[in-house]
Amino acid sequence: MPDITEMKHIKASKASKASKAVVKTIDNMFCGVCIICAFIHVLYLILFIKLGVFSMVLINIGSILLYLNLTFNRFHIHPNRYYFLLHLEVIIHSATAIILFGWGYGFQYILILLFTTIYIRVLNNIKYIHLYGLIEIIILVILKLYTMFFIPPYVDLLPENISNHSYLGHLIIFCVAAYVIARTINNSNLLIRTLLSQDNRELEELAKEDFLTGLSNRRSLYTQYEYLLDTSKEEFSFCVAIGDIDDFKLINDQYGHEIGDVILSNISKIIQNMTRDDDIVCRWGGEEIVIVMPNMPQNLAFERIDLIRKKIMNTQLVNSFEQLQLTMTFGVCINHGEYNLEKMISKADQLLYIGKKSGKNKVIGE
Repeated sequence: MPDITEMKHIKASKASKASKAVVKTIDNMFCGVCIICAFIHVLYLILFIKLGVFSMVLINIGSILLYLNLTFNRFHIHPNRYYFLLHLEVIIHSATAIILFGWGYGFQYILILLFTTIYIRVLNNIKYIHLYGLIEIIILVILKLYTMFFIPPYVDLLPENISNHSYLGHLIIFCVAAYVIARTINNSNLLIRTLLSQDNRELEELAKEDFLTGLSNRRSLYTQYEYLLDTSKEEFSFCVAIGDIDDFKLINDQYGHEIGDVILSNISKIIQNMTRDDDIVCRWGGEEIVIVMPNMPQNLAFERIDLIRKKIMNTQLVNSFEQLQLTMTFGVCINHGEYNLEKMISKADQLLYIGKKSGKNKVIGE
C-alpha cells in the first residue's frame, strides 16, 4: 500500500524529460568548448613566448586558467555568468591580437566565429544574447577604423610565410568551428523537437487518466465508450456501476486530504485489479468511480461489484495511530438498449443514492 511519500515521488516522476536532456547537452557542449579553447591558448602561449610579446603571454595565461576553471563548472547553473566570461575573454584576446598584429594573422575570424553562437537555439535563455552580437560587430568596425590610422607595432614581426600560416590556421579553425556550430544548432533543434514530441505523447497519455488514481478520466471514458460503439458489429449490452466511498468527507476532515488521497488511490487499485481488461474504470469526480462493463450480464455484474465492495470493506488502511476501515456503496444497472452513456450513469447514480439513504456499504441493482 503506497504511503504519502511514495505518492509524491510518483507525482515528481511525471516531470518533463526534455529539459533535463537539453541541460545535459548544453553542459557537455560547454565543457568541450572550454577544453578545446584551453588547448588552443596553450599553442598561442608557446607562440607568443617565442615571439617575446609579453602582453599576449599574460593574456593567454589568464585565458588558459579561465577555460580550465570553466571546464569544471556546469553551464546551466550560471549560464549568463559563464557566457559573459567566455565572450569577454574572446573579445579581449582577439581585439588585442588585431591591435598588435593587424588583420593579416586571421585573429578576426575568432570574433566572427563568436558572433555565430547567438544563433544556437539552446543559448536562447542567455540574457541580451543579441546585444552580444551587436557588440561584436561594433568592435570589429572600431578595430578596422583603428588599424586604418594606426600601424600595428608587430605587423612585420614574423616572415610573410609564417603570417600566412597563422591566417590559414585561423581560417581553418573558423571553418571547422562554424561547421560544428551548425551541426550543434541542427542537433539541438532535432533533440528539442524529438523530446517535445516524446513529452507530447506522455501528456496525451496523462490526459487520458486521472493523475491521482491512474484511472481513466471522464474524457477518456467517453472516448473508450465511443470506440466500443464503433467497433461493435451488432448492438451490445453493458452494465454501468458507480461507487462512492462512504463518509469520505469525514475522513478528509479528520485525517487530512493526504490520507484521503492515499485511500482513494488504494481503492482505485483494488477496483482495477478486480475488473476485466475490457472494462472501463473511471474516476468520475471526487470519490466517485464509474465502471462500464461491456457484454456483462446484470446478475454477474452485480456479483462482481459486490465482491469489490467486500474486498474494500476487508481492507484496512494502517494509519500512524489507528486502523481505518473503509466501505463503499454502489449502484448497478444494465442498458436495456440505451446507448446514451450519460443517461446510464445517471440511472446508476440514482441507485447509488438509494443505497446511501438505506444504510451505505451495499450494492443496489435495478
